[in-house]
Amino acid sequence: MISRLKAVFPEDWQYILSIYKDFLSSTGSQGASENLLLILPEIGVKFGERLSQLRLNGFVEIGCGLAIPSLTLAKLGHTAGKAIDIDPKILAHVEDLKDRLGCELEIQCSDIFKNRP
Repeated sequence: MISRLKAVFPEDWQYILSIYKDFLSSTGSQGASENLLLILPEIGVKFGERLSQLRLNGFVEIGCGLAIPSLTLAKLGHTAGKAIDIDPKILAHVEDLKDRLGCELEIQCSDIFKNRP
């Protein structure tokens, strides 16, 4: 069920899942099944892989959450990217993941309705 997450992040997929689960529980989210929790990061990786097949000069992920698509793109060599979210707590997790993975990704905390990227 998490084959792409394991393939793209072979050394870190379990850590990524633990960060994802910890963040969701810290928001008070309840009732999500374990399968749903595993599917959502997998979808993000698959989306990032699909985007990586395009000729990109750069990319911006708005409302990035844990920025799984952006981290996937950065891991696959697309380094001219930016991940934007309004929540500084989740972006702290993204910074941690970015550093752990050795990815080049600009991270910005911003309300895009007030400050356009």
